Amino acid sequence: MDPRKDYYATLGVLPSAEDIVIRAAYKALAQRYHPDRAPNDPSATNRKMADINEAYAVLSDSTSRSSYDSQRGTGAQSADAYFAQAQDEDAKGADPLDADWTLAKSYFRDLEALESKLARVSWRLAYAFRAHLLENKQFQSRQQIAQTAETQFLKTYFGTNPAIVEFARSLISASYKAPAKALNDAVRVLGSGVEAEPLIRKITADFKLDALAEANRRDAETRRRAEAIRENPRTPIQQKIEFLQRLGGCFDWDKGFFRSSCRANLNGVDYVFTDGEAFSQWINRDIVPQVTGR
Repeated sequence: MDPRKDYYATLGVLPSAEDIVIRAAYKALAQRYHPDRAPNDPSATNRKMADINEAYAVLSDSTSRSSYDSQRGTGAQSADAYFAQAQDEDAKGADPLDADWTLAKSYFRDLEALESKLARVSWRLAYAFRAHLLENKQFQSRQQIAQTAETQFLKTYFGTNPAIVEFARSLISASYKAPAKALNDAVRVLGSGVEAEPLIRKITADFKLDALAEANRRDAETRRRAEAIRENPRTPIQQKIEFLQRLGGCFDWDKGFFRSSCRANLNGVDYVFTDGEAFSQWINRDIVPQVTGR
């Protein structure tokens, strides 16, 4: 056991992960990096498998996991292992879950967007999400599982100050890993009680993030509108169309305006609805919770 290593990041899970999630992530990664899948580079595969086996040996045993967590401490943890994971480590064609995941996405079309959001943090975090759903068949809870993973990641690596957590969320969403790592380091060293405004101002200046600050204001307005729809599900359909457009989506009526079929596109996925009411319910049920986190 080596407390300097982030075994959770190695498996793509979080410190709060249940045993069933750890087991699913390990099983998928063990299949992915089995030596038979990379006969041309056995040394690299063996190193990866050794890391994966070491992490699972510690985290799958309650006693060793408790000891490991105790040595790591209770403050904000270093996210270096997550931010350092190279995207190209995910070799094309090497994923044993691809076929099943493709089938699942044909039934639940928001899976790709949910996975992509987690992948902005780490492809292994996204991969653990994929493995967990396929192993435990919890597709009906997919949005909640994805949201919980993101929320727990932010709490583990950026503390509990709402302003800092929201800033971290915006950095990760924009794929700004260098300033996100700097923010993680600052919270880890200074503690969650550090004043948010000077910290955010310094990192914004250090990394010239003025454009991101404007994006944050737009995101805050989008979340405000999402909360308004959540509180009033009967919000007029035109406001819901405008909300979809703020998210980068588009909307078209097929046959006139009243009670006609319509279609929408969001994150490259097409959706067809029998009428405006069906579209409205989709916004309430599937889209608003992704923005509000509830």
